[in-house]
Amino acid sequence: MESIRSAAILEEGKSHAEILQTNNFKRSCGFFTTAGRFVGRVEAAKIAYEAGQILCDPCGEPLVSEELWEYDSYKWSEKKGYYKKE
Repeated sequence: MESIRSAAILEEGKSHAEILQTNNFKRSCGFFTTAGRFVGRVEAAKIAYEAGQILCDPCGEPLVSEELWEYDSYKWSEKKGYYKKE
């Protein structure tokens, strides 16, 4: 089952410096999934709920990364992404 792996900001531009200087990340904030897809925050909320990563049905609301670890059930590491605590 696909789940949320990490928070991400996806943006295109002429150079990394140009992208960082514009700070126009609102439209491109999202998450990478365990399937390697970049998804927006609303789709990510649905995926996280179906994977049991968040407890409440998002009802079309966007996912906020803090929701993935606020219940103290998941940890995050650079190698694994979000993973369930044992």
